[in-house]
Amino acid sequence: MDFIVGVISMAIDIMIWIIIAGVIMSWLVVLNVVNPANQYVGMVYNLINRATEPLLNPIRRFMPNLGGIDLSPLVLILILVFIKYLLFANPGEAVLFLIITAFNIVITIVIVCAVMTWMAAFGAINLNNHFVYMVFDSLSRICDPMLNPIRRLLPRVGGIDLSFVVLLLALFALRYLLISLI
Repeated sequence: MDFIVGVISMAIDIMIWIIIAGVIMSWLVVLNVVNPANQYVGMVYNLINRATEPLLNPIRRFMPNLGGIDLSPLVLILILVFIKYLLFANPGEAVLFLIITAFNIVITIVIVCAVMTWMAAFGAINLNNHFVYMVFDSLSRICDPMLNPIRRLLPRVGGIDLSFVVLLLALFALRYLLISLI
């Protein structure tokens, strides 16, 4: 039984890495870093797409439009991580681990959005660059629903949006509370 669980766990890990490779490959194609018309690049790209698209397409039907940013790979990775947790823990612990993983992802997204917002406020990044603007807009669409209630209560200080700090403190506190339940 342990052998079968190990093989399934390894297959899930391999699938997660294929999904990550697909995301990186799609970024490289969009940014014209690699040429999909190249025979070898095209072969790898098609192989990755054939392995991931049947799993990603059903998720995409339910995902909201975030201005060109596809979060379906992230959702699929969370589903696979949940299945892997189920192999080694009871369902309650697996759900808790999944929620903690989701909190870690949200915290990372909020931190990246905060840094980009503060860099934009000081003119350190060029929002006229299409790719930079697309990333910034997508992150803002994700973070703004969490930040807007805080922004109504907390004014900007010297042009700096401190609502990110309050949100991060709340997210870290909730994550700590969840970890203490394990």
